[in-house]
Amino acid sequence: MPIQKFCLFVTGMRFSGASTVSAMLATAGVDFGKTWVKPSGDSPKDHHANRHIGDCNEAILNEWGISWDSPLCLGGEWVLQKQHSDSSLTRIKECIVAEFGGSTFFAIQDPRLCALLPLWVKTCIQLDIQAGFVVPLRHPAEVAGILREQYRFSRSKSLAIWLNHCLGVERMTRTHPRLFTLFEDVVAHPKTILDDILETFAPAGGTNSKIAEEHEAMIKSPPAHADSEDLGDTCLESLAVKSYKVFQRLSGREAMTEDDLALLDSLFDRHQVMCRSFFVEESKQLSSFPHESAEPRVESALLAQEMDQLRWELQQAQHDKYSIASRLTQTQQALETALSEIAAMKSTFVWRNAERIRRLKKRPGKPAPIASVPEKAAVVNLTHGTCPITEITIQLRETTNNQSGGGEAWLLDLFDEAGDSIVDWQRSDLPASIERKELEPGRNTIFFSSLSQLRLAVHPHGELLFLCHPWSCSIELTSGERAVLIDLYSPVSRHLRVAVPDLMQNESERLGRFSDNQRQWLERMQKSSRTVVSIVNPDWRGVRSATENLVADPLLIEDNLNAVSARRVAHLLCQSGAKQFFFGGFPISYEPVLTQLKKSKPEAITTVFWLSSFLQSNEDYTWYALRRLHDLNKKGIIDTIAMAKKGMAEVFTKIGGNAEFLPSYVNRIPEKAGTRRNGDIRIGIWALAPIWRKSPYAMLAATALLEGVTVHLVGQDSRALEFARFFDINVEYREDPLPQDEMPQALADMDLNLYVTLSECCPMLPLESLSVGVPCLFGPNSHLFEDHAYLYSRLVVPYPDRSDVIHKMIIVALRERERIVDEYRSYAKLYNTSVQSAFASLCGGAGVDAR
Repeated sequence: MPIQKFCLFVTGMRFSGASTVSAMLATAGVDFGKTWVKPSGDSPKDHHANRHIGDCNEAILNEWGISWDSPLCLGGEWVLQKQHSDSSLTRIKECIVAEFGGSTFFAIQDPRLCALLPLWVKTCIQLDIQAGFVVPLRHPAEVAGILREQYRFSRSKSLAIWLNHCLGVERMTRTHPRLFTLFEDVVAHPKTILDDILETFAPAGGTNSKIAEEHEAMIKSPPAHADSEDLGDTCLESLAVKSYKVFQRLSGREAMTEDDLALLDSLFDRHQVMCRSFFVEESKQLSSFPHESAEPRVESALLAQEMDQLRWELQQAQHDKYSIASRLTQTQQALETALSEIAAMKSTFVWRNAERIRRLKKRPGKPAPIASVPEKAAVVNLTHGTCPITEITIQLRETTNNQSGGGEAWLLDLFDEAGDSIVDWQRSDLPASIERKELEPGRNTIFFSSLSQLRLAVHPHGELLFLCHPWSCSIELTSGERAVLIDLYSPVSRHLRVAVPDLMQNESERLGRFSDNQRQWLERMQKSSRTVVSIVNPDWRGVRSATENLVADPLLIEDNLNAVSARRVAHLLCQSGAKQFFFGGFPISYEPVLTQLKKSKPEAITTVFWLSSFLQSNEDYTWYALRRLHDLNKKGIIDTIAMAKKGMAEVFTKIGGNAEFLPSYVNRIPEKAGTRRNGDIRIGIWALAPIWRKSPYAMLAATALLEGVTVHLVGQDSRALEFARFFDINVEYREDPLPQDEMPQALADMDLNLYVTLSECCPMLPLESLSVGVPCLFGPNSHLFEDHAYLYSRLVVPYPDRSDVIHKMIIVALRERERIVDEYRSYAKLYNTSVQSAFASLCGGAGVDAR
């Protein structure tokens, strides 16, 4: 049996100790290739290299028009997609054979590996060579200091390269044996580091751990560079520090946890966003970075770093883009006008204190301490003056959430008890520390900074509407002697409502303050003695429909809960008398409802019905909710995750979750196919909003090939209407989605409905359409009808982005409408029974409708 060959890659950021570690290994007898060369100067540091491997990597990078110091080579996986990757693989294979043909244990070290590592690993797999990795690491500030001395790189570029190399290598080596080494450990304990490497990777008896005197002397006298603590003011710097702290733990041989992986993935994703939003925009300036020589003024650098952070925020907070753009514009204006003013301002006490607060605010996980205002401010009345008012105080407080990136709050609106806005934005009696900002034309808001306090006139039975986002802090709302603390932090932008009566009542009164609809729901549940009740966000139409078909009459709660209203909803659920609670979807403001429900009623059985797909993990809201869902499941707050997407439950179970497959269904079965009307053929294309997963363009293009057709296009933007008119499609257009109670009749009025989407879990609209006797074509992205050859061939479009395929299937579906519906009638009886059985098993015997 041939001996398994092993290649040890020593790969890390330049000036992080890779060459030093390689020199130690070479002294211990590890083969670094035939063209391995020692330094020619007095200091061997960072000059050991394999000439053939270096030339090979440089040729590949030159062929693709990039260099090792590009901050845009994000993660390395992109190299496998390059046009000439096959020729590069051949070049690498020839290099390995030439350098290490007879070796069974050898090592490769070259700083360019960070960008090309997937090519080398793939080549090793092709040659049946096992790969392992030593990853030298050094504090990013020290590396940035050396790069500035050696190449005159700016700090921003140096940190971006460091993050790119270190996070990229970590991500690409997860499935292989690896060892992280810190530069300071190599300096202080070279013998120990060498022993660790050889013990981890080297074959027994193949090496020795003796370090040559020349290398030991070189190791013990590293040059001094930048202060390793001198980072953290900008978002890029804080990202580098957070990454390095994780690597420090990993270098101590601690096992990598799921939290570590999640944090590293989050850091990598944030780095990608920043590079794409800043460095792509500044690509022309990047090319000139190696030639920078002028030391920028302190004031200019400070404001430029602030602009870096705001550009990243603009990319991260799509829903908050208008406010961020406003701040970016203000910062750009400040950069042009403030240089002459800063010197004078710095001499004042106010400036020095404000500067301390601003710096603290920008440190990750340490929002600015919110200072109280000692003087009692005047009451601000922004109402139109015709409604009753009461007084509350809004004071910013530090958030306990260490993920928050700032200390600010946005008040969007004030409502009366009927839900109508009572704000007169023309009034201008705001204190100096409070700003009025325009999020979009005609949409004003109130912005609180870290020194803000506001005494505000509000409707005594009304509500306040706040914006939650990643840079929010907590607010303390006070009415009389009572105070309520509300955390406005959210990983994604969303709204949060606070009812004014909650600020004026004690806890018992707050918990019992149900709305009329909630009280009526509670009476129905208690009267029917439900064992299972459901709760769902009414704005999530598909999720609501799927939930209602399983558990009728759900409690409808929007995704804008705060700590107080969440406790009230949990109290309402407990009062229902049910034993099991079925949550349709997982709105992130529902988390405190689940937590309080389990706290108040530990015996309660909680199930979350997850209707999403893995493809939606690129959406911030879904990705955050998915991780919270898993964490709450592990803690026992969520007992079971019911997943409508076939195949997801198995993946969750593998990582320790309690998940089961629960398909969605529609319990109504049609009596016959809907009646065709005279005149044009009517085809419906439906959506709630124009999103990439539900693009209408291929469906519209398919209808352009039909004669005598009217397309009813609902829920899409004006581009879809423009597209239809461009291709001369007869279309009836409605931008807003139809109310949910009107959808069954609207679907029934069509001759055929189209829902050919790119990603689904278990789509409800095709089932809802069939339930009223109208066929519906849909995409090949769910389990529906995979066990029925005829229905699958007639309704499931195999290529959802091909209009010609959709066109042909439209013709067949219109011709065979009656047979399709008849086949569905027979199929639905068995399918619905199987879903009802799965639900009963999930709920311990409780049937559908959960009576």
